[in-house]
Amino acid sequence: MKIQMRIASSQESVVANVECDLRNVKYVYNNKHNSVTESDVFSCRYDECKDELTPIFEIESCPANELCEKFTEIEVNKYGCRHEFELRVRKSGSSEWKLEKYFHCHHGQLRLGEYLADKNIKAKCMKPELCTERNPMKSVCPTSHCETIFFENYATINCNEEFEMEIAGREGEELSDLDCDMESGVWSVLVGEEDEKEIIPAGTNIYCIDN
Repeated sequence: MKIQMRIASSQESVVANVECDLRNVKYVYNNKHNSVTESDVFSCRYDECKDELTPIFEIESCPANELCEKFTEIEVNKYGCRHEFELRVRKSGSSEWKLEKYFHCHHGQLRLGEYLADKNIKAKCMKPELCTERNPMKSVCPTSHCETIFFENYATINCNEEFEMEIAGREGEELSDLDCDMESGVWSVLVGEEDEKEIIPAGTNIYCIDN
């Protein structure tokens, strides 16, 4: 269990160290970057939140096709994932892993956003599956009245109003909402009036044709 030194002034924060500056005859903290004032109150307390986080992150259950990590302290009292990883959280009874920014510790309580973190949730730092890398597509226009598609992993893609989305060899179909599933790394598109979701295989030629 980690013990933290904290200072309570206008806002409580974690302190690296406190020492005596003999040259200037005063106490300083955080590697001499700050001077101690009469109103400062120091205390040592257990970092309880870190103990709560440990059982929440179970990377042992990470699927074989995913790359997962445990949490890291990204800032003081904030716990999340390294830059190239995403924090995914699954609530009790749900199968969906939702994207979150970080956990934070507030007065010894572990919170996720504005709410107390449910002890039954699970979390993992997951490296996103970029569809452009795992299942690359192509966009080659068959005519001059056409626009190519820029494939974006993090946004739903649609054509401009005067154009319609089309897959080569499947002319006349109503297509929309080309989207990347960041968990599986596959592309999908909505087909027809019923908006039926269909997985699009790698190498598919898809573009925006003049309607």
